[in-house]
Amino acid sequence: MSYEETMNRSFEMAEKSIESFWDTWLLVLGSITWSQEQMDKMVQKYMEQKKVAREEAVKFVENLAMQAKTQQQQYGEVMKESASSFQIPGFTCMTDLFKRVEELSKKVDSL
Repeated sequence: MSYEETMNRSFEMAEKSIESFWDTWLLVLGSITWSQEQMDKMVQKYMEQKKVAREEAVKFVENLAMQAKTQQQQYGEVMKESASSFQIPGFTCMTDLFKRVEELSKKVDSL
């Protein structure tokens, strides 16, 4: 093989190596780009799910607060109804009762 053929062959091999290097480099860059796009999609999906979850949590808490308020009002109404139907004897009633008991005790002693 002559010097010229050897040089041509060396340049061809170097050229193929450089082409192979660039093809590999482009493949790596393409993979990185694809990975980044997939990561962006995952983050976007996560953010959307987080937003939906937050909105649902707010609705849940609002419903819970409304139920608590309704139950509190119902409890208050029940307490008012029960208080109006249940009368506690006052001080004057108790005084009258003690007087009557004393009077009856005196009558019993006198018998």
